[in-house]
Amino acid sequence: MVTIAQHLKNIKNNGWSIVEQAISHNLIDRFLEDLTVYKKTQKLPTTPSSYDYQGRVSLVHTEIESALELIMNQTIVKILESYWSNKPILFGSLTFTVSSQQRAHHDAHFVFTKPENAMMGVWIALEQVSIDAGPLFYFSGSHIKHKLKAIDVLRNHPLLFKRLISVRDDNVDSDKLNLIADEIYHFWREELDRRTALANETPRLALLKKGDVFFIHPWLIHGAIAIKNKDLTRKSIVGHFIASKDTSVWPRSDFLINGDRLKTIAPLKLSFTESRFGSFVNYK
Repeated sequence: MVTIAQHLKNIKNNGWSIVEQAISHNLIDRFLEDLTVYKKTQKLPTTPSSYDYQGRVSLVHTEIESALELIMNQTIVKILESYWSNKPILFGSLTFTVSSQQRAHHDAHFVFTKPENAMMGVWIALEQVSIDAGPLFYFSGSHIKHKLKAIDVLRNHPLLFKRLISVRDDNVDSDKLNLIADEIYHFWREELDRRTALANETPRLALLKKGDVFFIHPWLIHGAIAIKNKDLTRKSIVGHFIASKDTSVWPRSDFLINGDRLKTIAPLKLSFTESRFGSFVNYK
């Protein structure tokens, strides 16, 4: 049995760790039944209409108690508490029916924190993951070797940086600013791909079993490969946690367009809901 200390070492050195059979299969089955009922009552698609993000449901833990019980499993909470020496807060959740087939990225660009390691992704397999169903891929150790911020990209594209500053300082045209943010994101993703290609690194696949839990460092480069068999599902739920004490959080937009002046940008004001399983960010 892998100890908590070994999981902490794995996360620190490799950017990931897998806890096998951390979640009860009975709890998973109960959650999937609750999710089916929820989708019907909310008139959400019960099957994806395309194999991109159509099978995704956000923040289901705020509506379904079994989701919160699943994500805030005591093994998960203990590892996070030990990693941060701090109480974990559930920031958000995403539930998938099929693979996202998402391009290589790291989670820090979605939820940027100070301290920079004060966020963690926790991916839970709700069924056996088939290699043909678009499993997660990840580059072990990339949280150290390929840590990349948007400001690093802008320094390599001075004309884009100049345009950003000009539009940002005008503070009048949000559409232009959004277009520049998209352009920065494009170059950022290209640079991530370039770095892993130059390093000649082969990604690993997370072929998890039902009930396994995959801890993902905020700077670990990961994604999901293409679905080979469209008859297959890849049911999963991921929770993104933040440390509760002395943690500031900024959204993706600030990561992209305000990285050079983040000290002057106010972080998100968060409120929390307490439950019998733990605390989570209140979005209502």
